[in-house]
Amino acid sequence: MSYVTNQFSLNQLPVVGGKYQVYCSYITHDNIVLANNTINVATITNIKLVYGNVNIEQINNIFFITPLTNNRFTLLCTATYIKNNITYTLVGYYYGKAIYETLPTNNYNSLASKFPKGVFADLSQTSIIGAIIYATSKLVDDWYVKYQTVKQQIFSNQYSQDLEYELNSTKGLLSNSVYPTETMRLLNSLPTYQLNTYDMELFVSQYIWYRLGKSCAIYIDDFIVNPANCWILGSEQYSILDSTTILQDEINIVKTKIVWYIFNSSTFTEQFKSEIQQLVLNISRCDLKNEIIFDNNLTPPLTQYDYIGYTYKNDPRMLYGKCIQFTGQQHYPLNIVGYLNKNRE
Repeated sequence: MSYVTNQFSLNQLPVVGGKYQVYCSYITHDNIVLANNTINVATITNIKLVYGNVNIEQINNIFFITPLTNNRFTLLCTATYIKNNITYTLVGYYYGKAIYETLPTNNYNSLASKFPKGVFADLSQTSIIGAIIYATSKLVDDWYVKYQTVKQQIFSNQYSQDLEYELNSTKGLLSNSVYPTETMRLLNSLPTYQLNTYDMELFVSQYIWYRLGKSCAIYIDDFIVNPANCWILGSEQYSILDSTTILQDEINIVKTKIVWYIFNSSTFTEQFKSEIQQLVLNISRCDLKNEIIFDNNLTPPLTQYDYIGYTYKNDPRMLYGKCIQFTGQQHYPLNIVGYLNKNRE
């Protein structure tokens, strides 16, 4: 049986008036082909607006969209890919909603426009009613400034020492990041972060990339064992006498720490190593110790790891012993590669 799943996406949250490239990624599911469950990129051939207010452009065979309002919109997208010299077509929908950036307001004009026409002959600031409107508008201006200040702290990703302190409890440490805005955005995403090996490895790998512009693979040895290597009481598959009655190693029954391996770390300064240690302490489980091993190998050694290639969350090829490496936002949607620890399959 062979089939594919596809997804049409943008690489960032759209803002009204901005121009964004549309991408199509697809995952193959083929029990015969060795590249089962691999993720690839298809070529978008057409985009049609189903509803909403969006401008669609095709530049050098690449499709871009520009949301013109912040209302919801739907795109019907078509893409193609070639396999074994046969061209296949993918069709799917992209559902989106853009946001407004902070817009300047003229509260004086807004208030003056609310007065019925013909009631006051003169609404200029030199008139009595105009002076009242102006004084009221200044009051609203002051409130608006305070509102935007709070909003900027909560929703902004633009680097500032105040935002750094809010997100990281430091001031100035992240100011020399290669990608400061992306660093802030990553730290801002912590509310959606989950304590599984994929999210933890990807988070640290992304953090290193945004801070230093360096791609590093991260491996967490969390001692989770493939159930196929253990005996499960009552399971017909895993409790066959003299066949699958394999008991778990006693050493790994009690987990006391999580071991992190960070590859390509030969140029890390002691200060940056301390920064990573604090980051891991902040994002990892609080009931376990964390040991970090900074490995100078550029990539996980192939004597111990198999290179899987482009990967994604819940990749069935890497359920156990996954090692994740972020290669930069510019490679989206193929910007995450995986390795598999040979001793953990």
